[in-house]
Amino acid sequence: MLIISFSSVVIVLTIYLMMLRRDRKAKAQIEALNDMATMQIMAMEEAKHQAVKEEQQRLGQDLHDGLSSSIAAIRYQLETLMMDTSDVDLKKKLDMLQKETENAYKAARNKSHEWFSAADEQLEQSFEKQIILLTDNSLPDSRYNKEIHIDNSALSGVDMDTRIALLRIIQEAITNIIKHAKAKNVGILIYEEDENLLLTINDDGIGLDEKKADKGKSTIGLQSIRRRVEYLNGEIKINSNTKGTEIIVSIPLMSL
Repeated sequence: MLIISFSSVVIVLTIYLMMLRRDRKAKAQIEALNDMATMQIMAMEEAKHQAVKEEQQRLGQDLHDGLSSSIAAIRYQLETLMMDTSDVDLKKKLDMLQKETENAYKAARNKSHEWFSAADEQLEQSFEKQIILLTDNSLPDSRYNKEIHIDNSALSGVDMDTRIALLRIIQEAITNIIKHAKAKNVGILIYEEDENLLLTINDDGIGLDEKKADKGKSTIGLQSIRRRVEYLNGEIKINSNTKGTEIIVSIPLMSL
């Protein structure tokens, strides 16, 4: 009876451990899928804003090249008519028309420039929102203090693929912070310096494993970050000690 009871306990315990292991694997897979889904949504948002930007800029270009050019031609014809006529009353009327045409030309030109600028500004705001969304989902305010500073002018002209790569670098760095750093404060900064786009991510955690660092080893997340930086023709520098870790990514803007 004792043997049978013991065997039953072992069988039940084995089944329980197998189910627990499967449950953990399932949770890990769900988390991975959620991460993938989040990044896909962010990528789609960036693509959407990029498409809106391109269409808005196309309309601005059409306005500048089409309507503005036509108004400029009308203005030139009015100037020619004013020089060819000696009728004082007609000259006055032509002068009034020329002034109105000049106002219309300036309005069309300013509006085309406004559309160009607005399209760029909307895209930069979109990128900053994606970073905030990513950090808010991963680093709850109840456990982390976050400082995020994005220099929008530094992102001008940066294409969608680079933006998504930057988002994934930030995601990998945040994952490392959650898993290993035991940090309370996290900072993310994007700015331009000496024709390079700089991304810095810092935390006040326990730092990286010095033994692994001495042997040239790194976590899978850091390896992924290095590969993405290499893909962007950039450089990466990691400063780490017991007071925290700072990752500095430098990407030449000329290559983007």
